[in-house]
Amino acid sequence: MRAVASSSLLVLLALLLPLVPDARPARAADAPAAGAPSVVAWKTDRVVVFKDGYAMWTKSGTAVADPDGFVHSDEVPDEAVLGCVWAEADGRRVLGLHAGVVETTEARERREPCLDVRELLRVNVGRAVVLESARDGGADVAGTVVGVLEAPAPAEPSTARTTPTGARAPAPAYGVSAPPPAPTATVTRPSLVGGTLVALDVAGARVVLPVAEVRSVRGAGLETTILRQETVTTRRKRLSIDLGREAAGSTCALRLHYFAAGLRWIPTYRVGGDLEGEADVTLQGEVVNDAEDVVGAALDLVVGVPTFRFKDVASPLTLEQLVRAAVAADPRRGRRSDVVFQGQMLGSNAFRNEGDPSAAATTRGGAISAAPELATEGLQDLFLYGLPRVTVRRGDRASLTLWDAKAPVRHVWTADVVVVRNHRAGDAVYRSAREETELAGSRDASSALGPSRRPVVWHELELANRTRVPWTTGAALVARGGLPVGQDLLGYTSPGATTRLPMTVAVDVQGRWSEVEVSREQRIVYGGRDLVVVAKRGTFTVVNRRAERTPVRVALSLGGRVEAASDGGTITVNDGTVTDWVEWPWSWWGYVANHSDVVWALDLAPGETKAVTVEFTFPLPL
Repeated sequence: MRAVASSSLLVLLALLLPLVPDARPARAADAPAAGAPSVVAWKTDRVVVFKDGYAMWTKSGTAVADPDGFVHSDEVPDEAVLGCVWAEADGRRVLGLHAGVVETTEARERREPCLDVRELLRVNVGRAVVLESARDGGADVAGTVVGVLEAPAPAEPSTARTTPTGARAPAPAYGVSAPPPAPTATVTRPSLVGGTLVALDVAGARVVLPVAEVRSVRGAGLETTILRQETVTTRRKRLSIDLGREAAGSTCALRLHYFAAGLRWIPTYRVGGDLEGEADVTLQGEVVNDAEDVVGAALDLVVGVPTFRFKDVASPLTLEQLVRAAVAADPRRGRRSDVVFQGQMLGSNAFRNEGDPSAAATTRGGAISAAPELATEGLQDLFLYGLPRVTVRRGDRASLTLWDAKAPVRHVWTADVVVVRNHRAGDAVYRSAREETELAGSRDASSALGPSRRPVVWHELELANRTRVPWTTGAALVARGGLPVGQDLLGYTSPGATTRLPMTVAVDVQGRWSEVEVSREQRIVYGGRDLVVVAKRGTFTVVNRRAERTPVRVALSLGGRVEAASDGGTITVNDGTVTDWVEWPWSWWGYVANHSDVVWALDLAPGETKAVTVEFTFPLPL
């Protein structure tokens, strides 16, 4: 009984639905034809480009509001982000935006050559012609063409809803298939039936011949072209801006803003000169445009990535084919790009970048030579490199020089040692911090205990940012005297701070880590488990085979508690971390084990060998 009632209700709704008036504003129901004064042609004025592949577009245009106070645009963004599409009008209030699909029908005529005998006979009605027979032995027929016997084909019955010229097609429901994002055109030519017979007047008599039996047509002044008629139906997206009836007939200056994907920039540096005391630093912005044309517009390249929670969700105003769902399964998905960016910036340079105030350069007013047309602007936590007139068309790639600067430089050698231990046996391997960073995220690679490796000592450049603009994270090529000597990632550096840029592996400065057990005693019971505390002495030995005094920075990272360090090593003890152990044994292990970092600043004479030591302890299960 419930099923019958439901079916009856559906039938009743189907019958009443055509009688329900359209809920959309009546004033926006009819859209003007393309090219009308109320259709605005946008010009891109400014594009703010972020490094994660998104950009904020600002466009301007002028149009005359139609009698209902609407201004229309056929240039609707394809990839705009939810909540980031809005319009402004000089001196007027924008009441709203309406997006839909419009159909326009246009009749066209084109004169083209005749392609068969039927078309030749059709365009030579009233002319005297001679028809050569296609049959062997057939006689030619001379006469005046009366016409080809044909008629328009009857219209086929259709249940499809038709849309009058210039009217809006029904909009799709949000979240389902929508009209095509790009304009589509359908060409329809009049169809005829018959056309197999031709009628002629021959010596006062009417003669009808099959068209298929005509081999050729001869005659004086024979017409050989035909006027073809066709109907072209075009469907396009349209965005209508409601300015109110009081704006009808007024010329309005408008601006359109939206945030969309497809345009990004990649910072790249060149570090050159003699690299003795001072280096030449050049920043280029490599722009990748897969969105739309940028012609003579201001281009702002942003240092930093803002948080746009819904940047993976398309605005309904774009009418794209399939509206993407908002952050569904994973609530963190909307910030994935930010996490990747920050992870790249911190993961590769956390152990090289100086973030403490003591590492800041002493002078903030260094020389910077920007391009004459370059403007810089600070915006809250972001920073803009602005260029006033840039042309980068869709599909283009461009490299734009942003600034050149002099930077104080100092050569340093760094040895970063990461010790990874097996909690069951207590044995360990050690890697360079750079190698450990490359293994991050791969549990199989980081958990495999292979043979111990000699820590790699890197030759790095310590650069001081004495400009008034920050250095954003980017790839940096180091060249000395025109010869490339290395390439790595230059980390974000605030004005007045310093950073270290790895240049190459040092071959004349080498180091090695070793450790010996000092004692082992059972003195901890935790969670019903007996733990033994192992005490060890670790030694890092570094040798300088260069012919010059060499500053060496040694950084040690291990699982355990460092009790003492020789030669003024700076000790930092913290909670245990999963990366210190081959297998993180128990969920409570971090409450028992510690993590320690030790840093030494050494200055080695030519040929000098230096050994620094640490005393540390760590628990193991019995």
